[in-house]
Amino acid sequence: MMINRTVLTPEWQLPDREGEMSMEVITSLANFRPGSVAEVVSLQARDLARRRLLELGLVSGTRVVVVRHSPSGDSTAYFIR
Repeated sequence: MMINRTVLTPEWQLPDREGEMSMEVITSLANFRPGSVAEVVSLQARDLARRRLLELGLVSGTRVVVVRHSPSGDSTAYFIR
């Protein structure tokens, strides 16, 4: 199983880094497909968004598995462990 080491950021805060190579991938959970596994390296969210993500357990070292997307595509289920 491949695990992506990921810096999670809300989709609206993604930096424009075309063509730039990095050891860590900066992305949003919305970019992962069902069955994907990611490990949180850090959060780049601020204020209330950051607090809520931390309350959900998205801290450094946490593995997140994308379980499934809803048929309409607007909701996604995650396993956070």
